[in-house]
Amino acid sequence: MNGTWSYRLKLVDLDGVTRYSQIVLADVKCKSKSSLKVYPNPVQSMLYINSSKTVKSVAVYSLTGKLVMRKEFRQSVPGAIQLPVNHLIKGIYLVQVIAEDGTAQPAKLIKE
Repeated sequence: MNGTWSYRLKLVDLDGVTRYSQIVLADVKCKSKSSLKVYPNPVQSMLYINSSKTVKSVAVYSLTGKLVMRKEFRQSVPGAIQLPVNHLIKGIYLVQVIAEDGTAQPAKLIKE
Protein backbone atom coordinates (compact mmCIF):
# COMPACT_ATOMS: atom_id res chain seq x y z
CA MET A 1 0.00 0.00 0.00
CA ASN A 2 1.95 2.94 -1.32
CA GLY A 3 1.58 6.38 0.15
CA THR A 4 2.49 8.51 3.13
CA TRP A 5 1.66 6.94 6.46
CA SER A 6 1.70 8.67 9.82
CA TYR A 7 2.03 7.13 13.25
CA ARG A 8 2.80 7.96 16.85
CA LEU A 9 3.39 5.96 19.99
CA LYS A 10 1.38 5.99 23.18
CA LEU A 11 3.79 5.74 26.10
CA VAL A 12 2.59 4.63 29.54
CA ASP A 13 5.06 4.97 32.42
CA LEU A 14 5.16 2.60 35.38
CA ASP A 15 3.35 5.22 37.48
CA GLY A 16 0.48 5.27 34.96
CA VAL A 17 1.33 8.63 33.37
CA THR A 18 0.47 8.60 29.66
CA ARG A 19 2.13 10.66 26.93
CA TYR A 20 2.35 10.50 23.17
CA SER A 21 5.38 10.68 20.88
CA GLN A 22 5.60 13.15 18.03
CA ILE A 23 3.84 12.16 14.83
CA VAL A 24 6.23 10.59 12.34
CA LEU A 25 5.59 10.40 8.59
CA ALA A 26 6.81 7.46 6.52
CA ASP A 27 6.76 7.34 2.72
CA VAL A 28 5.98 3.79 1.66
CA LYS A 29 6.76 2.63 -1.87
CA CYS A 30 6.29 -1.04 -2.59
CA LYS A 31 8.70 -2.25 -5.25
CA SER A 32 6.74 -5.25 -6.34
CA LYS A 33 3.52 -7.02 -5.68
CA SER A 34 3.77 -10.55 -4.49
CA SER A 35 1.15 -13.10 -3.78
CA LEU A 36 0.77 -14.70 -0.35
CA LYS A 37 -1.89 -17.23 0.59
CA VAL A 38 -2.18 -18.63 4.12
CA TYR A 39 -4.76 -21.42 4.47
CA PRO A 40 -6.88 -22.85 5.98
CA ASN A 41 -7.75 -19.89 8.14
CA PRO A 42 -8.96 -20.61 10.80
CA VAL A 43 -6.53 -23.52 11.19
CA GLN A 44 -6.45 -26.49 13.56
CA SER A 45 -3.20 -28.36 12.98
CA MET A 46 -1.46 -27.79 9.62
CA LEU A 47 -1.04 -24.38 8.00
CA TYR A 48 -0.20 -24.09 4.31
CA ILE A 49 1.64 -21.05 3.02
CA ASN A 50 1.91 -20.34 -0.70
CA SER A 51 4.04 -17.41 -1.79
CA SER A 52 5.04 -16.13 -5.20
CA LYS A 53 8.54 -15.72 -3.74
CA THR A 54 10.91 -18.31 -2.33
CA VAL A 55 10.43 -18.52 1.44
CA LYS A 56 13.43 -18.23 3.76
CA SER A 57 11.60 -18.39 7.09
CA VAL A 58 8.25 -18.00 8.81
CA ALA A 59 7.72 -16.37 12.22
CA VAL A 60 4.51 -16.49 14.24
CA TYR A 61 3.82 -13.77 16.82
CA SER A 62 1.17 -13.39 19.49
CA LEU A 63 -0.89 -10.20 19.44
CA THR A 64 1.36 -8.86 22.21
CA GLY A 65 4.33 -9.16 19.83
CA LYS A 66 5.92 -12.20 21.47
CA LEU A 67 7.64 -14.58 19.06
CA VAL A 68 5.94 -17.95 19.64
CA MET A 69 7.33 -19.89 16.69
CA ARG A 70 9.99 -19.59 13.99
CA LYS A 71 10.88 -22.04 11.25
CA GLU A 72 13.53 -21.88 8.53
CA PHE A 73 12.63 -23.20 5.07
CA ARG A 74 15.18 -22.07 2.47
CA GLN A 75 13.07 -22.87 -0.58
CA SER A 76 14.84 -23.10 -3.91
CA VAL A 77 11.67 -22.38 -5.93
CA PRO A 78 8.41 -20.69 -4.93
CA GLY A 79 5.58 -22.97 -3.86
CA ALA A 80 3.49 -24.20 -0.96
CA ILE A 81 5.07 -25.01 2.39
CA GLN A 82 3.59 -26.71 5.44
CA LEU A 83 3.78 -25.33 8.96
CA PRO A 84 2.52 -27.51 11.86
CA VAL A 85 0.65 -25.29 14.35
CA ASN A 86 -1.13 -27.90 16.47
CA HIS A 87 0.92 -26.87 19.54
CA LEU A 88 -0.36 -23.28 19.45
CA ILE A 89 -3.21 -22.41 21.79
CA LYS A 90 -6.48 -21.08 20.37
CA GLY A 91 -6.27 -17.42 19.45
CA ILE A 92 -5.21 -14.84 16.89
CA TYR A 93 -1.62 -14.64 15.67
CA LEU A 94 0.43 -12.62 13.22
CA VAL A 95 2.43 -14.58 10.65
CA GLN A 96 5.46 -13.01 9.01
CA VAL A 97 6.79 -14.75 5.90
CA ILE A 98 10.36 -13.74 5.05
CA ALA A 99 11.39 -14.27 1.43
CA GLU A 100 14.92 -15.09 0.27
CA ASP A 101 15.21 -11.53 -1.08
CA GLY A 102 14.63 -10.17 2.45
CA THR A 103 11.11 -8.88 1.97
CA ALA A 104 8.52 -9.61 4.64
CA GLN A 105 4.88 -10.48 4.00
CA PRO A 106 2.42 -10.36 6.92
CA ALA A 107 -0.77 -12.34 7.43
CA LYS A 108 -3.31 -12.76 10.21
CA LEU A 109 -3.88 -16.30 11.52
CA ILE A 110 -6.74 -17.65 13.61
CA LYS A 111 -5.96 -20.87 15.51
CA GLU A 112 -8.95 -23.01 16.52
